[in-house]
Amino acid sequence: MIMKRKILLLVSFLWVSFAVAQAGANMPPNIHQCGNEVFDLTVQTAVILGNQNPSQFSVTYFTSLSNAQTNLNPIANPSFYVSPLSQVIFARVTNSSNGTYATTSFTVSWSTGQGPFISPLPDVTACDAYPLPALSVGNYYTGPNGTGSLITIGTLITQTMMVYAYANQSGCSSQTSFMVTILGSPQVEVQNVFACTEFVLPALPAPANYFTGPGGTGTILAAGQTITQSMTLYVFAQNGSCTFENSFTVTIGEIQANNPNPIESCSADGMGIFDLTTVMPEVSSAPGALITFYSTMADAQADVNSILNVSAFVSPTSMLFIRVQIGDCFDIVPLQLISNVCTDNYIYGSVVLDTGNDGCGQGNDVYIPGIALTHTFGGQQTTIYTTTNSYLEIPNVQSGTNVIAVDPTSLPAGISVAEPTQTFDVGTNEQYDASFCATGVISPDTSIYIIPTSQPIPGFNATYRIGLLNMSLQNSTATVTVTFDNSKLTFTDGTYVPVAQTANTVTFSVPTIPALATGEFEVYFQVAMPPIANSGDVLTLTASSVISPADSNAGNNTISLEQTVTNSYDPNDITVHEGATITPAQADDYLHYTIRFQNLGTASAQNVRIENMLDANLDWSTFRPVSSSHFYRAERDGNAVVFYFDSIFLTAEQNDEDASHGYVSYKVKPISGIQVGDSVTNQAGIFFDFNPVVETNGVVTTVQMLSADDTAFGGISIYPNPTQDVFKVRALNVSEMSIEIIDARGAKVMSDQLTLDGNEASVDVSQLNSGLYFVRMVSGNASVVRKLMVR
Repeated sequence: MIMKRKILLLVSFLWVSFAVAQAGANMPPNIHQCGNEVFDLTVQTAVILGNQNPSQFSVTYFTSLSNAQTNLNPIANPSFYVSPLSQVIFARVTNSSNGTYATTSFTVSWSTGQGPFISPLPDVTACDAYPLPALSVGNYYTGPNGTGSLITIGTLITQTMMVYAYANQSGCSSQTSFMVTILGSPQVEVQNVFACTEFVLPALPAPANYFTGPGGTGTILAAGQTITQSMTLYVFAQNGSCTFENSFTVTIGEIQANNPNPIESCSADGMGIFDLTTVMPEVSSAPGALITFYSTMADAQADVNSILNVSAFVSPTSMLFIRVQIGDCFDIVPLQLISNVCTDNYIYGSVVLDTGNDGCGQGNDVYIPGIALTHTFGGQQTTIYTTTNSYLEIPNVQSGTNVIAVDPTSLPAGISVAEPTQTFDVGTNEQYDASFCATGVISPDTSIYIIPTSQPIPGFNATYRIGLLNMSLQNSTATVTVTFDNSKLTFTDGTYVPVAQTANTVTFSVPTIPALATGEFEVYFQVAMPPIANSGDVLTLTASSVISPADSNAGNNTISLEQTVTNSYDPNDITVHEGATITPAQADDYLHYTIRFQNLGTASAQNVRIENMLDANLDWSTFRPVSSSHFYRAERDGNAVVFYFDSIFLTAEQNDEDASHGYVSYKVKPISGIQVGDSVTNQAGIFFDFNPVVETNGVVTTVQMLSADDTAFGGISIYPNPTQDVFKVRALNVSEMSIEIIDARGAKVMSDQLTLDGNEASVDVSQLNSGLYFVRMVSGNASVVRKLMVR
């Protein structure tokens, strides 16, 4: 009995071993081609092997079963096999370790008619993703001969894989395959560092290293090395042809917190409600600074019992202490809270233009919007502004001497106020009229502006509000043309019906714009889906106007907006219309900002307040409100700007999504001494009633010289884009250039030498397949690359 069991075990072991090593051959599909007797038999290899390891099992091809079984006379070049009209092919799978084999067969056939033909596609290596280019015929698949999953054109391949292109028409097929290798860019997140005396470099994931210069230059620094002086360091990593770089600053030194101005509030019982966050930018603007508030110096020093409700802190007149900490360093400064009794005193008024030269108040006068006035009380001065409806209001005016004065620099050219200052001895529960009478002649001047009232998200709608401010004494009309990137935006609708439209422009006729007033309308676009429009793409929208009667200042009749496509939806944000960079010439003009807000709560917001600290590289005195969704009042104290939307009762999103949004837009000029390389940063805080602050994103605009490419080409453009047959190249200061057209795989598909006539030259692309291309234009030592869509 024991011997039988041993024999059975031995037989079982031999059977299992044999089964594991046995070669298998899966049956592949037949192949039929039209007009081509050359076959690539190796496309069947993966199907025949199945899950067997190609390093252990080999596939050879034969024209007879006997040759396959005896392994004689295999087809010498199976990837270029010339077949008769029909031929049975026998495939042999051999296990190289023990010689076992299996066979299978399939038929190859071809006919003399012409079928689809797919040109061979080269293997591709990409860093993070590769978009599949357009095919002239057929589709992409994950398996050979149209098997596996279909992959649509434009799909981003994000991992290494074999891609098959296959076409079949009336029984005739064509196929090619190529390997997409994704290397992957190394990603390392780094943050700016502040330390009192020293900082030890932490370990980095391979293959990243620290360097003192960009691009892996300078001195390499090892993890664990101690930094004892302030410097900028670079983290650089490389994987094949893919590189990654990030930089951060190490600041060594003591923290210097600034003493803030006192905060005032009012209430009936002497217990004021204070928003402590308003002083945070004033106390410290250091990146990474942790700012906390305490009732006593001892708590601030021990970092215990910090005040939690910093946006609605209830207190009588008292002293608080602010702790500013970065890393292991901290500083403490005092903050004075002053709680006044609410007075119910108001100062209201306007700036009126005496159009009849018969004194203001005669019935034919008009109000002037956008005028700055100063309010001085107790040595404290704030600036207020007449809004677009020309009205100003100062609530809760304290008892005592209050002075209201017109800022003459904000008046239109040719206008003056004979008595620009008014003084009020304010008592209790009183209202005062601070209206000013202006005289003079205004030259006709209608300016244009664009407000982005939504974010551009691929596949969704984007809405823009276009306004015209008529600073003249007569009504005007306008014809407005909006130019847009029609490769990423499709015009869908507008407040007015277009009077003209091309591929990338739409023109509207704007009816009466009243004197010294604003007319606004909206335009709606559909943002393209990826890979046409992707997160990070910059959309440019330009609006230009022709004014009737004729305008005296054509310099403000054209405005452009740059907006970045995003995949995330944030309804509380700030946008700088001019984009991430401006030229020194642009730095002489206004920067335009729009702050959007939305009530995401569960109940209406009775009041909304927006606080905005203007950058030191901005000329604060040039700040001017432009437009808003709701009535507001604006105040500026130095660089601290506050927009008050009192009694707005902003609907909650859950009750009415459309009505839950709002915005405010303003303009301000950079300082006169701003230099190339200087930056302007901006961020806002939004308060809904007494809820914690909602911080917007930050935006940065840097002054840069025009690149050599842009300077040489003088604003090069290609149009129409997309195109079907011909596109034109337009460039200034260039008479000749060479061009190369490169497809999405990086292969050059066309080149030409152009001679520009009247700053333009035509390029015929009718032979190109539809898809995305890159046009590289070279003149002298300068080159420019533009994207081109061929339909």
